[in-house]
Parts: sequence; C-alpha cells; structure tokens
Amino acid sequence: METAGFAAKSGSSEKLSLLSRAAYGCGGTAEVVMANLVIILALPIFNLGLGIDAGLIGLALFIQKFWDAISDPLMGNISDNTRSRWGRRKPYIFFGAILTGIFCMVMWMPPIGVSDKTLIIYFILATLLYYTSYTVFFVPYNALGFEMTSNYDERTKLMGTKVMFMNFGALAFLSIALKLCFTLGRGDEVKGVRYVGVIYGVIIIAFGVIPALFCKERVMTGKQEKTPLSKALGMTLSNKPFMILCGVIFTMLSAAMIGGPLMNYMNIAYTLNNEKTRIEYRQELPVLLEAADEEFLSIKKNDPAYTYRRFADSKAIDSEAGFNEFARQRGETYSVYFSYIKNKASSYMLFGMLIYGVMGIVCVPGITALGVRFGKRRTLMGSIVLAGVAYGMSWFYITPSLPWLHLIERALAAPAFASVFIFTYAMTADICDVDELESGKRREGAFGAIYSLLMKLSASIAISLSALVVKWVAFDSAAALQSADTILKMRLFFAFGPLALLAVALVLTFKFPITRKKMEEVQALLAERKSAQQLEV
Repeated sequence: METAGFAAKSGSSEKLSLLSRAAYGCGGTAEVVMANLVIILALPIFNLGLGIDAGLIGLALFIQKFWDAISDPLMGNISDNTRSRWGRRKPYIFFGAILTGIFCMVMWMPPIGVSDKTLIIYFILATLLYYTSYTVFFVPYNALGFEMTSNYDERTKLMGTKVMFMNFGALAFLSIALKLCFTLGRGDEVKGVRYVGVIYGVIIIAFGVIPALFCKERVMTGKQEKTPLSKALGMTLSNKPFMILCGVIFTMLSAAMIGGPLMNYMNIAYTLNNEKTRIEYRQELPVLLEAADEEFLSIKKNDPAYTYRRFADSKAIDSEAGFNEFARQRGETYSVYFSYIKNKASSYMLFGMLIYGVMGIVCVPGITALGVRFGKRRTLMGSIVLAGVAYGMSWFYITPSLPWLHLIERALAAPAFASVFIFTYAMTADICDVDELESGKRREGAFGAIYSLLMKLSASIAISLSALVVKWVAFDSAAALQSADTILKMRLFFAFGPLALLAVALVLTFKFPITRKKMEEVQALLAERKSAQQLEV
C-alpha cells in the first residue's frame, strides 16, 4: 500500500539555508507577541487600571480555553487535510497573522464609562476573536516548522533560530509594552494601551506574514487520505511519547508564565515599597500632582504658566511645611503614590524583560550546541534544574533592601525556558516522523494543534492562577500599602509554587523515549519505505 510522505532524502544531508531559518524565525517574533501580550497587560490594565476583579479576569481567560480545546484540533485537521496550489500551511499563516493583528488592536480598546460587567463581557469577546485568529496562524506555523527538515540536529538548529527571534521579540517589543502604556498615556495606562494595541497589531502582521511569503513547504509524495477530526484526535492523543512531551510542555510553560504577572505585584507590594521609594516620591510629589490634581488642571487649562506653588498659595498655604502637608493630603486624595509606584514597577518590568530578552538571545547558540552534543533530553533536564534554582533562590534575592537583585530570576530563567521551546519543538518534529512510520501519514497539523492548545492553555492557566493568587493573598488593587500577610503569601507562592510544576516536568523529561539512536533507526526505515515505493512506481 502506498503511503504519503516527503521525498526520500538522507537525514544528514537535509540542511536548511540561513534564509529559510531566518524567515521561519520571523514568525516566532509574531508568535511571542501574540502569546504573551495578554499575559503582560491583562492584569495591569483590567485589574489595576480599570478595577475589574482579578478573579473575573482569570475566569474569563480560563473560559476562553474551552473554545481553544475545540478550535485548535479543528484547525490542525483542516490544515492537514488542505489540498491547494499554495500548500497546506502558508495560506493560513498569512491570513491568520493579519487577523490576529487586527483583533489585537480591538482587544486593547475597551469602552469608556461602562459598567464592570460590560467591560468583562467585552474582554471575553475580544479575546475569543484574538485567540481564534491566533490559532489560524499558530497551528499551521508550528506544522510548517515540524516538516521543514527531517535531520535530527538540523531541527534543533531551526528551533534554536526560531527561539532567537522569539527572544528578540520579547526584548524589542514585550519588554516595553507595559511601560509604553504609561508613556503614551502620560501616566494613564488605560489610555496608553489603546495606542499600544495598534502598534503591536502592526508588529504581529509585519512579522507574521514572512514565513508564508519566504518559507518553502516540502512536497508530498503519494496521496494521503483525509482523516476525520475524531480519528485524527484519537491517533494524536494515543501517541505515548507525545503525551509525555505534552506533560513537559504544560508544566514547564505554566511554571514559566506564572512568574511574570506576579512579579509586577511583588514589586508594587514588597520589593519597591521601601523607604527609598517613599523619599523619592515626596521629593517628586509637586511635579506628580501637576499631572494628577484635577482642580489644579482645570485652572492650568486656561493659564499654561500656572504652577502648583501658586495653586497652593491660593489655598492660603504660606510656609514650606504647610506646602508639604498640603501636597501630602492632595496626593492621598488622588492616590498619587499608588500611581507612582505602579509606574516605577513598570520600569522594573521593563528592565526584567530586557535582561530576559538579551540572555535569551545570547544563550541560544550555546543551548543548541549542548543539544547537539548531549542530546535534547539531557540538555532539557539540565535546563529544568536551572529554572528550579531561579525560582527557589528568589526567596533570598527578592528583597526591598536591594530591589535590583530580583532581576537575577530573569537572568537565570531566560536560558532555562529558551531550552523548553528549542527542544520541545524539535522533539515534536521527531514524534511526527515516528508517527509517520506507524500510521503512514504526515500529521504535523494534528500535533501542532495540540502543541498550540497546550501553549495557550498554559498561558491562560498561569495568568488565571496568578489572578487567583492575587485574590487569595487579598491584594488590594486600590491601595499602595499591603498587609504583611499578603506579602508573605505572595513571596511563598512565587518562590515555591513553580517548583512543584518543574519537578513533574523533570520526571516526565527523564521518561521521554525518543533518542538520537531511535531517530536514526526511524529515519532509515522511512527512507527504505519511500525508496521501495518509488521503485514500485
């Protein structure tokens, strides 16, 4: 019986050009923005900015994953079964990138002056549209990468290139996202996010269409029967190596993504809420009030030269001590300290993302080399241990006395989680070959769909869990000062919560059965089968 597959080639000779790897990597820049922008901005904008209950935001994102559980496998099946002159993957990558960019713009333009109920409904509908179009892009994009080469080490190099582009996206774009909201909104993150949504929508489109325009799909040999969705899903979920890898992906990404949202709350409540910050605030308060005091602003509108000192004088404040007390009271009225420390925390988020991005780019060649030298499984296990050190040691280096030390977590986490993407992508590509040997079909779309679902599920569960932790620790989103109990619970969860997930990931990675030797055997059998089919023809 003839089976479908790619033209027989020697796995060792199937090299990719630098242009092909770079074109595919550009999609990784779009992907990392698509996947992480909601994680970075959802709680700061909708909870801290608009005052929506953190638990409702987490619940909204978790509900949205039920739709992903349907749409991702469906998209994978559609892509695998597509027969067109443009290929099985590239049309969806092209139009998916454009739609995701458009809905990114829509998502960050919440209506003004409406109830909390209306805002949360808007958020649910906008994220549904956004993540559906993300699925249209991401599932075929993943599948394209899985099938671009069958070389065991070349797959590691391709995914290493992709991760470099992903970390470039994190460095160049995600690192400044929250800070840009404050900057463009002139201190008001809710106003600023409207501009940010448009900017990042354009970035998604610009990078997302490049793989569709410049990458080549491999030509299928033989005819492949279309597989019904239920059968395709059953075949994928019964693949034991893939299920083990799914566990690794889910636990590692969940551990990675929990830290980001919680770190911002940690900085606001603990790391930056120290005496030095309060002294700086008191020194800058008159300037801050000039942008926050509504009564002053209403007068200044008609008199651009009007100063806050003149405003205080109009209130019969005639001494320096009196002015300082007046400023303190006005600052409390307009919650200026809370806005100040949120803005300061966004700067630290920026520095953390910059460090993460730089380390993520710099470490990729070394990680790739280690993967080629020691194999994917062993290198990934070492990375999991490094991630455990990054989180576990945070109990000691996250301290108000030296707030900059918390950036150590970002520096250690970057290589650890870069490894996750490099090796789990490459391992999934290996699984596709093993599956072809067993089923006679190329089903990258099906595997890419489950991978996509796990990515988004991990992200949503992480941000949902972060939101529930914020609620559990009783974080007051309207107050700058938090209770000692709130701070203790946040520190405990941040340091030790991800360790449980990482422990599971380590055990599952150890049990992953596909090694270099196994893949050499699979590649030889596939090449033998395809050569025999060509002789029969």
